[in-house]
Amino acid sequence: MQSLLISIQFFKITEHEKDLFLLNLMLFATINVFAQSEGDYRSRSDGNWNSTNRWQRYIGGSWTNVTDYPGQNAGAGTVTIMDGDDVTLNISPSNSIGALIIEGGVI
Repeated sequence: MQSLLISIQFFKITEHEKDLFLLNLMLFATINVFAQSEGDYRSRSDGNWNSTNRWQRYIGGSWTNVTDYPGQNAGAGTVTIMDGDDVTLNISPSNSIGALIIEGGVI
């Protein structure tokens, strides 16, 4: 932190500019970044968990529509319910998933 303050003083910026810089730095440092991994799922529409046209899976570096659902087969990674999608867990999947993320919504 001391080297950061020395750098700020070196450029002789105003107190207001320093406050804005530090605020932006703190906000940036607290943002969670999620990277997709092979086998991750995300929702693409509303409906039941086991619907055959509900999901996309991250395969070969891109999102692909799939006809299976997370937990139907072994190896499901992180499952993300996209903001605005309403997915009902109407079954108990036979296999576990890596994690569940619900974007911008409530449980």
